Amino acid sequence: MALRVITFKASDDLIEAVDKLSKALGVDRSWLIRFALQQLLSHDLRELRKMTYNRYSIYNGGIDLLSRDVVCIDLTIDEVLKLKKISPDLRRSIKYLIEAIPYV
Repeated sequence: MALRVITFKASDDLIEAVDKLSKALGVDRSWLIRFALQQLLSHDLRELRKMTYNRYSIYNGGIDLLSRDVVCIDLTIDEVLKLKKISPDLRRSIKYLIEAIPYV
């Protein structure tokens, strides 16, 4: 079977970790990435969904448990100022509030 090249974006930290692990195992980066993907693909879809339950987005009134993107939050100036009292970083403020709300 012929191998084809695929590309993806990764942070410097992730690339460094992959390179460190591949060196420790004595394999090249491509082999390690292929192996990791094969391991992931061998899992049952239900197990994979459980792994991603802590990341979700809201769209059209529903929750997409496999997505990792928040689409939009429309805030008034007053709401922004209230969030900035929690943290100057609005994302951190919103994450704090989400974590503070008990799971229903």
